[in-house]
Amino acid sequence: EKRHAYDNPTPQFRFDTGGFRTTNNPFADFMNGFRPTHQRNRDITINLTLTIHDVLSGKDLTTRYKVPSGRIKEADITIPPGVANGTGIKFRGLGDDGNNMLPPGDLIVKIKIVEDPIWKRDGNNLVIKVYCSIFDCLLGGEVKIKTLEGRALSIKIPKGTQTDAKFSIPNQGIP
Repeated sequence: EKRHAYDNPTPQFRFDTGGFRTTNNPFADFMNGFRPTHQRNRDITINLTLTIHDVLSGKDLTTRYKVPSGRIKEADITIPPGVANGTGIKFRGLGDDGNNMLPPGDLIVKIKIVEDPIWKRDGNNLVIKVYCSIFDCLLGGEVKIKTLEGRALSIKIPKGTQTDAKFSIPNQGIP
């Protein structure tokens, strides 16, 4: 069996004959030109648009995409919470599988996050502009906001607060 495998190599490998590297060892120079290179089917890249709400909680979905043979594939994928805009998430083995003699390629999901009209993202911080009266700034007061999950939060405005002041609420950002 070993002799047969040696005489009939599987199509998972090809030999790269280009780009010899020179060393002081001629045998190593020769062998480096014929090292086996792993082959597999092509990777498939698709684009996925998410909202800031999806980013906050993560998202499980079923996606459909076309492979080079023209066939439509369907895959269940999980987008983790906190993913950043422009990130590519690799799902091993879900790419092209047209050549059954080679392992399947990977599915790469490129993330695009649409702008939210209220919430902005700054790294893992969520930013919202809240307007309050001049009396709240001068004398102190309280402002209520709703989080992305819909919970009501109360923010105390200290006496003498300047315009464009920023307040931080711990554990309310992107995970």
